Amino acid sequence: MTPEESNRVFSASRNGATATCFNLARRSLRAAEIQVSRIWDRPVVQGDQQTLTAAAEDILIDVHFYFVALRNIYRFLEKVVSDEVFQELRPGLVELNEKWFKHYSLGREAFEHIDQRLPGQRHQNKITEIEEKGGKRKINYGLRLSKGLSCTPILSGTSARLPLKASVMMYGSS
Repeated sequence: MTPEESNRVFSASRNGATATCFNLARRSLRAAEIQVSRIWDRPVVQGDQQTLTAAAEDILIDVHFYFVALRNIYRFLEKVVSDEVFQELRPGLVELNEKWFKHYSLGREAFEHIDQRLPGQRHQNKITEIEEKGGKRKINYGLRLSKGLSCTPILSGTSARLPLKASVMMYGSS
């Protein structure tokens, strides 16, 4: 945001918090754009299982931060539209929240509350068990590079599609 644009928001609202939140929402949008680039512009990794696992973990770290950035965009815009000067923008934000932000929030929560789904913890029943190659195993999350990035909280049965090409499955949410 240019200083002139920031000044127009501040002048319209007369509330410094509104202009600051608008600037922070724009910064969070830039953070999300950076994460998309980090996820998709990384070189293809080849090597042994340890090398591939490390590469997948790096992608998951970037996906997690992508979810955090999107959640922050919503939180800051929520404060902007709570300013009476920008009330007419609330229906648009509500629509975006229903269509996108709530789903991304579930993805963020799944990353940040894995500890609550570990065996013996209060949400252990939310861990998904899969059968693979004749054996069963429980997982908290996984990465599939095929279907488009998605967060699938098992509990809610919803799936949010991100504008990316990989698939990250978040098993369970708290």
